[in-house]
Amino acid sequence: MSISIRPIFRFSLCCPVTYHAGPFLKLPLASWLRFWFLITLLALSSSPAYAEWMSLGESESGTTVHADPATMRREGDLVKMEVLFDFKTIQTKADVSYLSAKALMEYDCAKQRFEGRTVMYYSGNMGRGTLLDRSSDKGRWLPVSPGSLDHALWRLACGKK
Repeated sequence: MSISIRPIFRFSLCCPVTYHAGPFLKLPLASWLRFWFLITLLALSSSPAYAEWMSLGESESGTTVHADPATMRREGDLVKMEVLFDFKTIQTKADVSYLSAKALMEYDCAKQRFEGRTVMYYSGNMGRGTLLDRSSDKGRWLPVSPGSLDHALWRLACGKK
């Protein structure tokens, strides 16, 4: 069985046509590359945002203190920063039992003092679990004790070595 290929003309052309695909193909290709780059970037950055907690040490009572340097905001001598207190044993405050507390702390770099602006208490370790209670100690400044974990937090917030 032999196969033959025959040209089929469906319409006739009255004049020659020149097709310049170069500029046309370059622009959409660049656009497609930008589009796929943007999609890839969005896909990679759409993961849940977790705090990058940096451990600053553990107290004798078993409390581990963590800070998130990415949350530091400075206004003059005052620095606000999120801090996480993680406990090995259940703590109790006003009939609420919790294993961790996240706090928005404010540090006064000039007067070497701090206050807990907002504190949230959680049922699980590392700020996980159910939010059990929330409190605010605004206006209640406490002095930073040298050599304490509060001093380590103050040094981190104020950039002291």
